[in-house]
Amino acid sequence: MSSDNRHARYLLGVLETYNLRLASVLPTHHVMYADGSSHESCLDLVIASDPNLILDYQISEAPFAAGHHFIKLSYQITMPRMAPVTREMRKISRIDNDNFNTLLADLLSAEFNRSSQISGSSLQLSLPRISEGCLNNFASAITRSLNVALDTMAPLTRVVFKERSKPWVTQDTQPYACKGSCVQSL
Repeated sequence: MSSDNRHARYLLGVLETYNLRLASVLPTHHVMYADGSSHESCLDLVIASDPNLILDYQISEAPFAAGHHFIKLSYQITMPRMAPVTREMRKISRIDNDNFNTLLADLLSAEFNRSSQISGSSLQLSLPRISEGCLNNFASAITRSLNVALDTMAPLTRVVFKERSKPWVTQDTQPYACKGSCVQSL
């Protein structure tokens, strides 16, 4: 890329502003005009934030397709390891439905009896005139009973999710994988 070309200077200035680097300044695009003149440009760019991460960079000697050179690039990428995440889960598939229903019915009955003794009125949903506070108490009673029943029948267990090991990719097999992907790309 010629530094006397104003477009090239502009591009290099923009890249420098963002601390980016061109992998190569060799022309990668060739155009033949009707008058027979040939023009070269760096239309196909490889831009990197850290040029040291580019392990290998090759441009074909002759244009590959439509005046563009074939660019082969080997880039070193390290993926960050996923930090282990701990969650609490319930195994509800192992709950015995009959036992759970019996326990929940007993808990709901006890909760409604307790709530009616505290408020002095029963929690009946069949009445059309139910205050907002009564509905909140009713929802709280159901939620508390359901949580107690679930904690009894299917207690929360801690599960740690961590990145799975990849036994098929080792230092011995990595070069072969790279060779295979290079052959497939041709």
